[in-house]
Amino acid sequence: QLGFAGDQGVEGHVVRSAAASGTEVRGRETLAGQLEALDGLSPAAQRRFLTTTLDEAVTLGAEIDAIIAAWRRGDTTALAAPLLADLAAEPEVYRRVVVARNDRFLAQVRQLAASGDDVLVVGGTLHLVGADGLIARLEAAGLRPRAVR
Repeated sequence: QLGFAGDQGVEGHVVRSAAASGTEVRGRETLAGQLEALDGLSPAAQRRFLTTTLDEAVTLGAEIDAIIAAWRRGDTTALAAPLLADLAAEPEVYRRVVVARNDRFLAQVRQLAASGDDVLVVGGTLHLVGADGLIARLEAAGLRPRAVR
């Protein structure tokens, strides 16, 4: 309804570009892993998360322009508030959906960085922003992530 197409997103663009240039692409998380994060929530947390997601879908159109503008500027502070606010209000959801998955992503990215090769890591914005986001955690680990535009 908002005019976005899944195949036109950043991930699709990067995967197509990599395939065209013969660059290796490695997935860091499977669909099963994503669903496991949600399935492991208590039934009450699952209901609250679903209800919040449906409620947000109604108002997303009003917020999307500001979110896209912040994303284009690379303004992670402006992105953190709308993306993390509702999750932070649900500690169980926040721990499983954001923190636990970022723990796994951090370990994988550190392993890639240890190879000494230049690597491009593409991640969902939710996992890049905030104090528990990969950018802050990579910097705390002594790495120097940088945005590619």
